[in-house]
Amino acid sequence: MENKKELFTQFQENKDLFDEEPKDNLWYILEERMDHRKKVKKLQWYKYVSVAAIGIILVSVVSFLNHYLTNHVPDRFVSNESFSSFILEDLQNDGNKFFNTSSLYTINKAYHKTPTSKNLVNIVGNYQSPDGIINFNILFENYQYMLIFDLESSPNFILESTNGTALEFKSMEGKSLELNLDEKGLQLTNSNFLSEYKNSFFKKISEI
Repeated sequence: MENKKELFTQFQENKDLFDEEPKDNLWYILEERMDHRKKVKKLQWYKYVSVAAIGIILVSVVSFLNHYLTNHVPDRFVSNESFSSFILEDLQNDGNKFFNTSSLYTINKAYHKTPTSKNLVNIVGNYQSPDGIINFNILFENYQYMLIFDLESSPNFILESTNGTALEFKSMEGKSLELNLDEKGLQLTNSNFLSEYKNSFFKKISEI
């Protein structure tokens, strides 16, 4: 009981202290501390968002590089098996104010697939007929196989198409040669130029 009386007495004696108002600078300090805590929370939030954004960017870059390296084909645009080179050719006027385009073989050839068989590399060389009278050379120039006879005023032939071991050569003059690739050489199976040598084997006598 005495303790309670003492507490009450102290309270009565110091009650004026409870009526004192806090100083103005105390409210300023309190507000400043609250603002500081808000700024700290904002900085932490920005930090988490930045880390997440960097992670997403890294994953995207790695995924793109992986896809690019997996599907990248460097030769797709550097070289093409169906590529044919273009050679400048003169346009000929036939006198009727129209240009004759039938002789522009290389332009027409560019729209057709060039033979790509690896066996065609073996046909390059010098060939001779069984009687030793007819000779022709097969060259590979400007991405085309050319067959050139040693005969004067004979047309030059260009490989037009292949079908297995069958090779079809044509000239700009409309002549054709159908040859079959064989171990013995090249067999002339059909032609409107050397019909007398049909089914004959032209033996390769040297490489070019």
